[in-house]
Amino acid sequence: MPTPLPTRPRVFLDIQSGSDFLGRIIIEIFSDKTPKTAENFRAICTPSSAQPLTYKGSPFHRIVNEFMIQGGDITAGNGTGGMSIYGPVFEDENIGWREIDAVGLVCMANRGKGTNSSQYFITLAPCQHLNAKHTVFGHVIKGMDVCQRMSEVSVDKRDRPLSEIIISDCGELQSSSRSSDLPPFSSRFQDGNRSQAGATQGTADIVIDLNHPVEGAMLGLMKIAVAARLLDHCLHMTIHLDLHKQNAIVVEDAAPLLRVRVLQNDQDRPT
Repeated sequence: MPTPLPTRPRVFLDIQSGSDFLGRIIIEIFSDKTPKTAENFRAICTPSSAQPLTYKGSPFHRIVNEFMIQGGDITAGNGTGGMSIYGPVFEDENIGWREIDAVGLVCMANRGKGTNSSQYFITLAPCQHLNAKHTVFGHVIKGMDVCQRMSEVSVDKRDRPLSEIIISDCGELQSSSRSSDLPPFSSRFQDGNRSQAGATQGTADIVIDLNHPVEGAMLGLMKIAVAARLLDHCLHMTIHLDLHKQNAIVVEDAAPLLRVRVLQNDQDRPT
């Protein structure tokens, strides 16, 4: 039986450009891997009288298409400022625990070792050249289409957007409201006594068995499509199947949420 994944907080950022509402970005934060960094981000998304720092009203001050979008300067608004709930800066946390190798990772921006504040960036492409230089503390689970629209705005020579893009509202999603965000994936695809898909906490693990006399690749792709629908995902989903490496990589919105393994021979089968 799979080990249940930890319950991780989810926060939202509502994005506005002028009078245009661009949409909502929903981020799951890795409180189990980077608890201090995750709490800093969660707290600034949910200000209170005791903790007045907030991302609300702050801009995305740097946008580089096919690289990243950067925001979180809640003091100066131009990339020169920032403040954490722990003070002006705090140390890197569990840095390098995972590679910055996917679209939609949320990482702390910094000016060097141990200079985290409130600034962060969201990746628009794998950025392995940044591995072990920035704390990865979350990932986008919904709203990469919003990030993509943001990435296409006109910018100046310093990558500053010519039209201001701000966070018009932010907050934490409670468990009771998550059905409108990412429904729990509870369905199972069965082949005899062997479960073909299992998931907890909104993550789908799908096995496609190319040796199965009935299943084959087409039914496998149907499984992915059904899982994506159950996860409330993906008007646009790109799937790369590499049968030589026995892997399938799912990108776009579903990247952090659908993990797919392709079986080609008996030694690949789970026991």
